[in-house]
Amino acid sequence: MSAFTSDFDRGRAGYSPDHVDALVWALSELMVEPVAGWGLIEYTRLEAERVNAPRINPNDASQFTVTLRAPVGISDVHLMSGRAVSVPADRLVAMTVEDSRPLLGIGWTKNNLEKRWVTP
Repeated sequence: MSAFTSDFDRGRAGYSPDHVDALVWALSELMVEPVAGWGLIEYTRLEAERVNAPRINPNDASQFTVTLRAPVGISDVHLMSGRAVSVPADRLVAMTVEDSRPLLGIGWTKNNLEKRWVTP
């Protein structure tokens, strides 16, 4: 097994590298025990995938589905997506749902202008 290399010539060696492959599979099936704490390892792997996944552009206005009204006195806000926003005079800021969640708990309110313009 230690003589097996990527330039292995089965004709010259007189045997097939498939035997080495079979040996590796047999040993891994017989000798590998379940890993203690596998759930934590899997959780870490999933979190790493999530963190490294492609992200949307935080300035892509097509992703802004929520409009919140800032509390009086707020002039700038840095959102969870990394987007920095200057709060306009009307105090209305458009953002993603994910960006809005932490702000709702600290005094920002949902903008209900859409409801006022609906005719009965």
